[in-house]
Amino acid sequence: MLKNYITLAYRSLIKNKLASAINIAGLAIAVGCSIVAYSFISGELLGEMLHEHADEIFQVQTIRNVDDAREISGFTPEAMGPQLAQDLPQVEHAVRIQEARLSIMHGEHEFHDHVRFVDPAYLTMFTIPLAQGNANILNDPDALVLSQDAAMKYFGDQNPIGQSLTFKVSEEVLTSYTVQAVAERFPIGSVSNFSILTTYTNNISLLNPDTPLSDKENWEKDIWATFVQLSNSSDNKQIEPLLASYVDAKNATITSDNTVQSFRLDNLKNLVYSADEVRNSISSGYPRAAMIVLGTISLFLFTLSCFNYINITLGASNARVKEIGIRKVIGSQKRQIVLQFLTENLVLCSTALLVGIGLAVFLLLPGFGVISGSNMRLELDQRTDFWVFLLTFLVGTALLSGSYPAFFIASFKPVAIFTGKFKSRGPNRFMKTLLTGQFILAFVTMMMCVGFMMNMSYLKNLDWGYDNRDTLVLRLDPESYEIMHDAASQLSQVSHITGARNHLGMWNGDRVTFTSSGQEEEAVRFEVGEGYFDVVRPRILAGTFPTLPSHVLVNENLASRLESDNPIGETILLGEAEYQVAGIAEDFHFTDFSDLIEPAFWKLGNPAEFSYLVTRFQSGSEDEVVSALATVWNASFPDRQGMNYYFQDESFNSFFMEGRGINQIFGFTAILALLLSCAGLFGLASQHTASKLKEMSIRKILGATVMQIAQLGNRQFMILLIIASIIATPISYLLLGNMMDSFIEYRMDLGPAPFIIAIGLTLLVALGTISSQVYRLISVNPAELLKNE
Repeated sequence: MLKNYITLAYRSLIKNKLASAINIAGLAIAVGCSIVAYSFISGELLGEMLHEHADEIFQVQTIRNVDDAREISGFTPEAMGPQLAQDLPQVEHAVRIQEARLSIMHGEHEFHDHVRFVDPAYLTMFTIPLAQGNANILNDPDALVLSQDAAMKYFGDQNPIGQSLTFKVSEEVLTSYTVQAVAERFPIGSVSNFSILTTYTNNISLLNPDTPLSDKENWEKDIWATFVQLSNSSDNKQIEPLLASYVDAKNATITSDNTVQSFRLDNLKNLVYSADEVRNSISSGYPRAAMIVLGTISLFLFTLSCFNYINITLGASNARVKEIGIRKVIGSQKRQIVLQFLTENLVLCSTALLVGIGLAVFLLLPGFGVISGSNMRLELDQRTDFWVFLLTFLVGTALLSGSYPAFFIASFKPVAIFTGKFKSRGPNRFMKTLLTGQFILAFVTMMMCVGFMMNMSYLKNLDWGYDNRDTLVLRLDPESYEIMHDAASQLSQVSHITGARNHLGMWNGDRVTFTSSGQEEEAVRFEVGEGYFDVVRPRILAGTFPTLPSHVLVNENLASRLESDNPIGETILLGEAEYQVAGIAEDFHFTDFSDLIEPAFWKLGNPAEFSYLVTRFQSGSEDEVVSALATVWNASFPDRQGMNYYFQDESFNSFFMEGRGINQIFGFTAILALLLSCAGLFGLASQHTASKLKEMSIRKILGATVMQIAQLGNRQFMILLIIASIIATPISYLLLGNMMDSFIEYRMDLGPAPFIIAIGLTLLVALGTISSQVYRLISVNPAELLKNE
């Protein structure tokens, strides 16, 4: 019986090629977009949950007192992991993770890659399957473990096992290691996402050979992350209080006031959610906005595809009334007919699923990777949860889209069919509602796309509050700062030069707590060199830039929090230190437009701690300045990589790139939603036109004009489109405003322009879609059509 149903379903798909193609295309697009959304969301939320011992794995985190403010950091003392494993019987394994970007040499080729240094238990603690090698391989200090991508990058199709790679720290420090294992492709989480693995002790021998203490004794040095695997997941409640005994060992090495208050444990599964509050977190965090956008897009397209299927199937039902009548007369029961139509839909959905997987693998996933900067892959052989998702999606789509048409068609009465009392009708109220719903979604996505595009244009023209032109910034360390400062000061094209420990646009300073008039407030502190404001040129409202270490310049936001009508000369306390307000600057954006301008102040810093060299040059001379400084850099530091620099007007590039990515995603979605809606409109308009040909022929004979026929034939579709646009406008206004508020703090006021433009574009495409059917009605020859009646 099932075989017969599948055969009939296949024949029906072949017979109704246009309807089948529209349905398969729509569902395939929905499947492909849902796969992208699921891959991204599950990779972010489930990546760490797939480890076998995830419930027992905890990261040790440090709680510090930084300038009287509480700060949670992922950094921990290097000695802490081994000490915990030694002291606490509940700790089965302890793993330290440190990472460095090194030059990797293979043959004559030199690459730059991230090398992860880990303790040997890393491959035991975390579930990382190996295609070659075994989990004990990291006990060998000469061993390397490569990811599949790294193995392909360095060795191509060759077998990497037994081959060597050379780590180049400097011209004098070249160390070779042997590849002894290759990891299988696995779901990528923050902890398990590596390129090259080697044992932790190599971190000491390569990068810190002069350290007087062993890695198991060094409480002064902090490393990226320390993980412990406990015997039981509930042991963390017993262990966490015991961590207080290690606070004194760490604080004994700290000379500043930024002492450690305590240590805490955070479960592996929770890292993605707590990343926002943890500084230097190993987790990439939980990108809520991206997940909401992708989830919403997938839901939109899935709904559109289901609406399309229902509409087209109901519209085509008139062509199958005799088939249904004959099947009922010869004994078919209603449930058998329902089962047949559900089987047809399951076959169609299965075909769409296969097409959608191909679409995701070869087009959507790579495209989303370009937009988002991620490197997602569809690991069908590694993800049981993904197969469950696909199967659930398949069955759910088949039932949701096919149930109503199946029961509706199965309800046809044979007597009415064969006595001629069965009336062939155009789109009924339910079908009109579905079509209206489709175009509401199409209007909403188009309005949001236009709105985001216009807002991005608005942001690009927004005043930063300072002069970001003709400014070159070098990222340096204390060793190189003085040399490059002297070199820049010799250039005639450079008019102003200064330094900074934290700089506008790239690092938003240190958040500190200060006291004024007995009230505690938080602010962002920037430590900069003399003449800093001569380079960046914000607008100073009163006073001057600090000339003494005990002076500060505050922005308007901070000045408004000081209880004084004239803050110049007021004193603020930072810990035990007193600072006098020397000037007030107009508020300007020291971070991008996604954050509000916070209270901030600028003070003179110690040049020995500066990380940025900031220069203002003559307009048009950027090439000469960069070339001259690069020459000095290469001569002074021949063993280092090239000079690290950027222009100040590029400091918000990542923000604008993210906005452009959002625009591209919404643009892509809007086009798909519009195409799907228009495909459904075309299918219904074709069927409606076919049912109206004789009526319009008679009207032509009775004297109806071309305009009257065009209006009568497709008036109902235009009414539905207008209703859809009216309903979509307030929905889009609310959604667009809320989504903009979730992404950015500074945005344009929503006027009528984005909605008018979106409605115009959508109506234009919809009119073009049904124009062929209007022409078909207008050009009908009544004599040819009615001569056989």
